[in-house]
Amino acid sequence: IPERSRTHALLYEALAKVGFCGERFINEYCPRTHLLDSWEATVASFSGTHRRHLNQRRRQVSENFVVEFEMTTRQEEVRGNMADFIALHQQRWNKMGYKGAFSDQRVVAFHHEVAQRCFQRGWLYLAFLRLDGKRAAAVYGFRFRDELEYYLGGLEEDGNGGPYSPGRVLHSYSMEQAIKEGKKVY
Repeated sequence: IPERSRTHALLYEALAKVGFCGERFINEYCPRTHLLDSWEATVASFSGTHRRHLNQRRRQVSENFVVEFEMTTRQEEVRGNMADFIALHQQRWNKMGYKGAFSDQRVVAFHHEVAQRCFQRGWLYLAFLRLDGKRAAAVYGFRFRDELEYYLGGLEEDGNGGPYSPGRVLHSYSMEQAIKEGKKVY
């Protein structure tokens, strides 16, 4: 729960009223990129190494593949695109020997419902990077106020795009899209 959210204080108080005790603490910091007025200005604000690496990956992927940035923009796409995202996510984690976030069908059903409801409110962000027509990376997140919040990603493990960091390239396209939408934070 973000530190600035009232939810964590309300939750803490509600739990304390029914006998739970504990303490509030920051478990991990979520990396945030502050978006400037353009993609060029934003990428120029990155450290030299990060900027060079990102520009190099974007250039290399476009030199070696037909690159398409694809966003979920229609209600009828949500279910199929979520299924594809979940498959990409699970493939990566399963290949590394882990269960992945979607190993339980109840979790899958929950996220399908959340995605539909968030889409209806304009909050769903579900995007893919296609390399030579095949989905190679995915980002599942949420648009809210002036932020585009990354939730989970997926990566095609058996494709030829791996050496070109398709997930990182997709993040850059997502940031670029967020700037076009007037978002201030990714």
